[in-house]
Amino acid sequence: MRFLFTSLLAVILFLGCADMSVKKEEASISLDGKEWKLVSFGKIRMAVPKKSWISFKDGRYSGYAGCNGMGGEYVVDGNNMTLKAGMSTMMACADMRLETKFRQSMLSVDSYKIEGDNLILMHDNHDVLNFMIK
Repeated sequence: MRFLFTSLLAVILFLGCADMSVKKEEASISLDGKEWKLVSFGKIRMAVPKKSWISFKDGRYSGYAGCNGMGGEYVVDGNNMTLKAGMSTMMACADMRLETKFRQSMLSVDSYKIEGDNLILMHDNHDVLNFMIK
């Protein structure tokens, strides 16, 4: 019985340490200074604007929404994030639906998380936009 208890305790401690190392790795990836390629709208599998991306640096974001360039300010407080609308080019393209969805989704963001090479922008704890390092 003592052997079973000791073995169980060792497994629990090992799993706890393994989980902490993942959290340290996630925390070491910075939001700033990288280009993040849009890969999905939340967990929904659907088309995204071609070649769309976003980057963050010194309180400003910039990106490409599929037809137009864009930029603005962002504020981060812990995992909370707010993106403020800013400048944008004004080109008209054949189908603007995906670009419009991308821009609207960005303005709804209230938090974020980084998991490995993925940036997940969220609203009310639900994935809104998923990116990966470009």
